[in-house]
Amino acid sequence: MLYNLRGFYAPLLCKRRTFHRRSCWLWVTKLVCIIHFLMPCYGQSMPVKIELAATDWCPYSCEQDPKEKGLVVDYLQYILQQHGHSLHVAFFPFSRAVQEVNNGNKFGLLTAVPAEAPNLLFTQQAVMTYQMCFYAKQNTAWQYMGRDSLKKIVLGGISGYGYGEPVDSFVNDASNKNVVQLAGEHSLGRLIALVDKQRIDVFIADINVVQWQLRSSTSRPVKEVGCLATNPFYVAVSPKLAWASAFAALLDDAFLQAANIEWLHQHKLKHFQ
Repeated sequence: MLYNLRGFYAPLLCKRRTFHRRSCWLWVTKLVCIIHFLMPCYGQSMPVKIELAATDWCPYSCEQDPKEKGLVVDYLQYILQQHGHSLHVAFFPFSRAVQEVNNGNKFGLLTAVPAEAPNLLFTQQAVMTYQMCFYAKQNTAWQYMGRDSLKKIVLGGISGYGYGEPVDSFVNDASNKNVVQLAGEHSLGRLIALVDKQRIDVFIADINVVQWQLRSSTSRPVKEVGCLATNPFYVAVSPKLAWASAFAALLDDAFLQAANIEWLHQHKLKHFQ
């Protein structure tokens, strides 16, 4: 293979008289060797079909929406198609999605943060950002004012999610009894219903996900009562896969390319506003 590549490039590159013919052929040989060893980094050893696990987290990843697959799903499909790969996303409750990857049934997670699956390999570049906010009934007087304010309410969330500090450490503290974490499907809708029925006081969720959930609602059963800082989220892949590092490197490079960033921006404006 190396010989064939050298035979192809050398006549093209060594025509110039400024090159000594033998020196040129040696230079081309070294160049072809570099290309040969770098090529696997961009997909030769990866499967054509990339199988990732996700949760229904629309508008980022949409299982129930009949019109949209999700912003992250579309973005990764767009990127992977440029490199000859396809994307298949299987939906599970989030804790189950992590388990599917850990058990080797799926290659990785479509969206995640390191706190949610610290044993996986994450891209260094973020796919997008998210912002967790608190929601309560319209007539509530409570406002999020830091960790201590959480002690005054019954807080709802979704099992396995990483919300960011100080919420993560608060909900994972066994001494905090007023925390309700749901598992299973339709968790956000169930959290909204629990607030409406006064089973919990407040729940925490991503601001875009809540807005998407309520976009067709004629009423506003909940209102925002404070937010955490905006944080990045990533794609995660099982480090057990031989091509895991190459896959992460491919995505890191793609997430930095101006053309891809612009495509994402225009796609978001067209489909997810």
